[in-house]
Amino acid sequence: MTEQSTSTGRTPGLPAVGVGCAALGNLFRASSDADARSLLDRAWERGIRYFDTAPHYGPGDSERRLGDFLGTVPRREVLVSTKVGRLLMPDRDPRAEPEPMFVVPNGWSRRTDFSARAIHQSVEESLDRLGLDYLDLALLHDPDDHLDQARAEALPALVELRAAGLVRQIGLGTNSDAVAVQLAASGDLDAVLLAGRYTLLSPDAPAMLPLAAVTGTRVIAAGIFNSGILASPDGRYDYGAVPAHVARSLERLRSVCAAHGVELPAAAVQFVARDARIDTVLLGPASAAQLDQVLDWLQDPIPASFWAEVAG
Repeated sequence: MTEQSTSTGRTPGLPAVGVGCAALGNLFRASSDADARSLLDRAWERGIRYFDTAPHYGPGDSERRLGDFLGTVPRREVLVSTKVGRLLMPDRDPRAEPEPMFVVPNGWSRRTDFSARAIHQSVEESLDRLGLDYLDLALLHDPDDHLDQARAEALPALVELRAAGLVRQIGLGTNSDAVAVQLAASGDLDAVLLAGRYTLLSPDAPAMLPLAAVTGTRVIAAGIFNSGILASPDGRYDYGAVPAHVARSLERLRSVCAAHGVELPAAAVQFVARDARIDTVLLGPASAAQLDQVLDWLQDPIPASFWAEVAG
């Protein structure tokens, strides 16, 4: 992997590597505008040209910080995705839903809404925070508990926005392979962002991958470290504590890595990146230094014997 990210070749339209911007919204830890700018500047220096965000992150801070950065780079050279399905509102609003993962209160919260009206409103508000005239990709954000409304209202609204040019491509962002398959089966989706479902700890290919080959849907793999546990011994697993069965799997992986002289995080990121069915690996660094580390892991030499043992 060179520093300049390139297309995987399977389906054009998305770079091989992108940066997810949840950390810009103070995910689990406080960060400043300066921290965010340092990360984004370094990503640009390292050839990253795709950035994914969401109103949910911050809430709103991630889009705002990314928008400040986007104003300094050529629009034609960058791809931006954000998400729909949650509207921002003052945190004192009785409809506001609490969110413990973003740790710096900023006076805003969010509520889930997959109505057609809310999808249009969400895109307009995101464009304002990002300082953009259009989105390269708009993703339904975790519609798992709202599938009927997502099909009946949210997806048609995104199709309308795509036809109007406010959104160039539409898709889905989810932690559920089953939800991805259900919504992508229509063939209307340009891309699916699947988080945490294809990793060294979940190595069986999700059902979305063969479906994507049929529908031409691009697949963005996120959560490749399962919220951190594959990158750090004290990391979270899928945003929470590490279950006992996952801890046992980790011990096996660490043993195999030690036997072959491989760093576990390098194996984790390359496991996803080496699969030609994955169009984009979405990294989620919290700092410029973390980004450099992950990009370096992408280039670490890993022997074929390691992959053979992991597969066995």
